[in-house]
Amino acid sequence: MGLIPRSVQAIMNALNDHDKYKNSTVMCSYLEICNEEISDLLVDNISQKRKKLDVMGDKNGPVCRGLSEHKVSSGTELIGLLRKAQQQRKLLEAKNNKKGARSHSIFTIKVKATAILEKSKSLLQFNGKLNLVDLAGSECGKSAETRERGLLAIGS
Repeated sequence: MGLIPRSVQAIMNALNDHDKYKNSTVMCSYLEICNEEISDLLVDNISQKRKKLDVMGDKNGPVCRGLSEHKVSSGTELIGLLRKAQQQRKLLEAKNNKKGARSHSIFTIKVKATAILEKSKSLLQFNGKLNLVDLAGSECGKSAETRERGLLAIGS
């Protein structure tokens, strides 16, 4: 089992412990960066996939304006969205590879939950965010400096 399914399984198993968590919400998004353009891999409409998304800064750091977020209630549902997006990514890669294009992707899982503190039984609200990044060419051992230039440009 790979890193993403294990991560998803661990997150969902932890949140399903009703003795520790009163409620929780899990949201996910998946973007692709190709030729310095950002696209949403979780939208259904093909014209929206080709719509260029913008990165902006806010009080919480960089945000991709227009990126869809999807609420999921189970690990199976989250993995299903991931598989759908990977299929879309493969279709776009096949089309773009004729031009020699390579893409990066970022799959993000956001968790908002209310934990029940053991001793006092009081409630504690928290947010968590896990970014899983796939860098184009990272399997080939290319220079990290070369890969980072494109990603740093997005954050600035």
